[in-house]
Amino acid sequence: MTIDDATELTPVGNNLITMPASSKIFEKCELADVLANKHSIPRDQVKTWVCIAQNKKSFNTQETRSNEDGSKVYGLFEINNKFWCEDDDEDPSFKNICDMPCSNFLDADLTDDFACIEEIIKETESWKGEGTGIAAWTEYMDNCQDGTLDEYLLECETDEPSPILPKIFEKCELADVLENKHNMPRDQVKSWVCIAEYESAFNTGDIHPLNWDGSKDYGLFHLSNKYWCKDEDENPDYKNVCNMPCSNLLDADLTDDLACIELVIKDTESWKGEGTGMTSWVSYVNECQTRNLDDYMSKCWAGDDVIMTIDDVTQLTPVGNNLMTMLALSKIFEKCELADVLENKHSIPRDQVKTWVCIAQDKKSFNTQETRSTEDGSKVYGLFDINNKFWCEDDNEDPSFKNICDMPCSNFLDADLTDDFACIEEIIKETESWKGEGTGITAW
Repeated sequence: MTIDDATELTPVGNNLITMPASSKIFEKCELADVLANKHSIPRDQVKTWVCIAQNKKSFNTQETRSNEDGSKVYGLFEINNKFWCEDDDEDPSFKNICDMPCSNFLDADLTDDFACIEEIIKETESWKGEGTGIAAWTEYMDNCQDGTLDEYLLECETDEPSPILPKIFEKCELADVLENKHNMPRDQVKSWVCIAEYESAFNTGDIHPLNWDGSKDYGLFHLSNKYWCKDEDENPDYKNVCNMPCSNLLDADLTDDLACIELVIKDTESWKGEGTGMTSWVSYVNECQTRNLDDYMSKCWAGDDVIMTIDDVTQLTPVGNNLMTMLALSKIFEKCELADVLENKHSIPRDQVKTWVCIAQDKKSFNTQETRSTEDGSKVYGLFDINNKFWCEDDNEDPSFKNICDMPCSNFLDADLTDDFACIEEIIKETESWKGEGTGITAW
């Protein structure tokens, strides 16, 4: 992973601030493997996309290039800001058809790239005709049409399948991954950890060899090849609703598993009724549904210091034009725990993580709950001392107070830092608008 000298553009509302990007230079066969096995691209298309990427940027996701018409192309597949994505160019004729920042194409995750590629192909075929979509890439026309690719990936082929790297999770480790990497609400985490224990003993590589009907179950959550994924079984009645190989469910990356689970729940609820989705897992019905899952998970979350607080002061949160009282779920972080949450849950680059952890320690000793009154009568809230004079709203009725972040100050007192960083981005943007570029963090 590199930061190098490049900057990533990250959207803030309708504006952009700069952030470093985590990029990757692929090896040729490594890229082919990622496209085939992670993104489920058919092998006859894999060779085309690998060829295009090689002719574009030698497999470097991070590079950009300016065109003669003033537009700019981004990433492994040179996606253009004139039509497909948004950067800091304010030309009103630029389209952003893919509805995403161009910076999304500079990192090692190709999910956004292929979501946009799908839009490019669809849009191109709408005016050039079916089957013409890939002609939007000149490298395809010049170097990568099928007739030239018969032996292009021979060096990558092997009689052995790509190795699957399974993982046996610890119970609390799995809970942490689901909550902080995959942003799963804690009340759902409890159920899925319980299901995983009884289905696979936390082993992502587990395969239940043979059910009574001849089907097999794969991975941490035992997803069946009869309905949800595709293996070597040629039974014409098998569905592959999740549209993925079952092998995707055997590695340590749970992204595919959770995407498929979402479809399982949706499909189940379509015929059994709302709220019944998890009953597709026998272990949920037999072991987890009626169990006290708070007790089950107590060892994992016992040291979190997540508490319900009122603190003698009622926090006020606007709902429409009204105010309702709420209790905040606060948290006292450990230093390294906060660093992990900022990097892995909120995708903050590591060089910025250091700064924000330092600020949080000097402000509130990692306690999201605390507030402090200042000499001018204003009040600061949460881990990063965000001020009610400019940035958020509380019960202070001073008409000169601004609420630039357009949110209640109480949002900064809980364990979820999403609102904190949405407001921080506004603070940085506002500060730089009058102090100059790069000065935003001096607001602290």
